[in-house]
This record gives sequence, C-alpha cells and structure tokens, in this order.
Amino acid sequence: MKNLIAWFVTVAAAFISTLFLALSGVYFTTLFVLVILIEITAYNLTKYFLKNIESEEI
Repeated sequence: MKNLIAWFVTVAAAFISTLFLALSGVYFTTLFVLVILIEITAYNLTKYFLKNIESEEI
C-alpha cells in the first residue's frame, strides 16, 4: 500500500510540474530533467514520510 501511495503522489507531482513548466515556456530538455528530479524526490520523500509515520507511536 505504501508503494501505491508513493506512486500516486509521484504521478500527481509529475503532472502538476509538467503542466506548470510547459505553460511557462520551458524548453523540453529542461522540462524533462526537472520532471525526472521532481519524480525521484516525490517518490523518496513519500516513502520516507510514510515509514516515519508508521514507526511513530500515538
């Protein structure tokens, strides 16, 4: 389930950032590199966040 949530967050971040950057007039190669970096960051931060929430006691 954690992987599925991380993938959904990654897809949402990629879609929003692609839309924003494309409408801003960024070159394709720059857009491609930035979206890849945003995807990697979103996926890893989501996995880290979910892991820490799971280990935290209420």
